[in-house]
Amino acid sequence: RENTLVIFTSDHGELMGDHQHVGKGSRIYDSLVRVPLICSWPGRVQEGRVCDALVELMDIAPTLLELAEIPTPERMQGRSLWPLLTGQSQTHRAYVRSEYYRALNPDAPGREHLQGSYGTMIRDQRYKLVCYHDRAQGELFDLQEDPGEFDNRWDDPAYEEVRFALLKQNFDALAQAVDIGPKQVTQF
Repeated sequence: RENTLVIFTSDHGELMGDHQHVGKGSRIYDSLVRVPLICSWPGRVQEGRVCDALVELMDIAPTLLELAEIPTPERMQGRSLWPLLTGQSQTHRAYVRSEYYRALNPDAPGREHLQGSYGTMIRDQRYKLVCYHDRAQGELFDLQEDPGEFDNRWDDPAYEEVRFALLKQNFDALAQAVDIGPKQVTQF
């Protein structure tokens, strides 16, 4: 046990009537995308530490690589959680992202006429934006004022600057997540 890091996590949750939906997928509410992440390593991981930093499950692999003293591949998108686990840092990411290819639940009764939609979500500590890319529709929540995600501010003029800033950040993050391919070996 003295040389073993134990990590507990799970799959995403299910909507159990939240927002009048049941089941997995179709929407990107926190009750679906937030999962437990518990790490234990007596004497190495800060005991009893509770952290609300934004992290993604893809951060686990770089953490394990760092502990094994194996360099993280340059193209790996995750970032080591070790500074968080040891209390050396209180923050990790400025935002987290999620995406779903059959958003808006087109298979639900009464919604058969809808096509599935590619939905992406970007969330920082205060705001969450969900964009449905094939339609002029989205969701914007002020999580400080509305942690339950019931008051959609997407069309609210008072939140227009926030919406545009998050749309740009989401677009930039999506572009940066594209695999750049192998190293270029020729001039062209």
